[in-house]
Amino acid sequence: MKKITDGVYQDDAGAMHLVIEEMLDAAGYADTRENRETLTRAAIERVRETWPQVAIRVDDEPDVTRVAVFHCPRCGHKSDAIGSSDGSVGTPGPGDVCGCLACGLPMVFDVDPLTGLLRLRTMIRAEFDALSDHQQRELMRVSAFAQQVFQPSKRMN
Repeated sequence: MKKITDGVYQDDAGAMHLVIEEMLDAAGYADTRENRETLTRAAIERVRETWPQVAIRVDDEPDVTRVAVFHCPRCGHKSDAIGSSDGSVGTPGPGDVCGCLACGLPMVFDVDPLTGLLRLRTMIRAEFDALSDHQQRELMRVSAFAQQVFQPSKRMN
């Protein structure tokens, strides 16, 4: 990994890695929960300003990758974090799939032909059918979670 500055590294795939303990030490701040939370928010915001489309990994959240803000094409829910069902690390690329945590919509990452940037679009049935059984189950699990957590009024009827 290439060191950008104290506590900020870039891996071979271009993702930025934030090492909060190293940042706190370099800035002379105590390693407290409050300082970690404040510095994490500030560091993510600053990296986003400089590199808006780069994936960001934080040492305190090893199973989550922070990405540019994406909007669900169905409900408009904003998300800037992704994770995998198996805990593996990575940055999404064209063809990778995910589900909206607010409405459960299965989605696919692809490249916007106008901007060249990664975006989310609604998954079509043929793409869902082509997924492995495990991937289909995981997307259905996300959909069930969204219905239970974000749509409680529908659950009661």
